[in-house]
Amino acid sequence: MESKLREEKSALIKYSFYKAFVQRIGTQPFEKIHVMDLCADTKISKVTFFKYFPHKEDVLRYYMRVWCLQLLEDIKRKELKGFKQVVFIFDNFSDLYAQYPQMVVSFIGHVALMNHSFAPFPVKRAEKKLHFPSLEGIESVEIRSIKQLFDASVLEAMMHGEITKMSNTQDITNMLLSMLYGSIITAHNQGEDMVKFFCRKNLDLFFSSISDKSLNSL
Repeated sequence: MESKLREEKSALIKYSFYKAFVQRIGTQPFEKIHVMDLCADTKISKVTFFKYFPHKEDVLRYYMRVWCLQLLEDIKRKELKGFKQVVFIFDNFSDLYAQYPQMVVSFIGHVALMNHSFAPFPVKRAEKKLHFPSLEGIESVEIRSIKQLFDASVLEAMMHGEITKMSNTQDITNMLLSMLYGSIITAHNQGEDMVKFFCRKNLDLFFSSISDKSLNSL
């Protein structure tokens, strides 16, 4: 019982910082958000913040882990299979950029600086329930990274005969990651307004190089 109460308290603390971060990222660039701001918003000490988030960037990593969990549940709910999942990921990442452009650009920059062996930021069972109280069994769902979601989608697309011109799943996943992050950065630097259209156009061109089908036919 005591360990459960501790876990629930820890979940509430992390959730509080998450909510404060979301409030600020809507109006401020990530680099302008300071730890002291989040502590003031939550009335939680700086010492406690660093106990759960050793670096400010860890709040960003935490946000994206929660986002990936939501994405995974949406894919399941919509019963998307194969390359339709890839399209859904691109569309949702584009929507996230449209809502929080500076945050997404900061996340991509952070990913670029990360060591390849960097462990994913933990989201515990109590935290999952706190973020998604209406989703039954959400605490048992294993969060997948964007790369892991692409891995599964590409393998499924091959099994369903959607990918016909290329057989190396790792190469395809790497290309999708490069295209996803690269499209956002290019659109951001060029001041592109229709980011989702821009990303979808790039994805459509890539799909035509690995399949005899078109995205619209899926």
